[in-house]
Amino acid sequence: MFMQRSISESDRVVLVCTDSYVNKAVAGSRGVGYERLIVTAELVQNIDTKKFIPLVRNNGLTVKVS
Repeated sequence: MFMQRSISESDRVVLVCTDSYVNKAVAGSRGVGYERLIVTAELVQNIDTKKFIPLVRNNGLTVKVS
């Protein structure tokens, strides 16, 4: 209930997305799976929201900068 209320009442939510976090979210495991459900529900209600700010860390991808 704490996570759901906190996310719902916040103006902005920073999502720190590491490889581990993404794997847990995809698997729906533990608290991360629950957070994913809450975020998904918020996005379904307001698809144009600017509430969520994803920070991608340690994802193993190489990015080319021109």
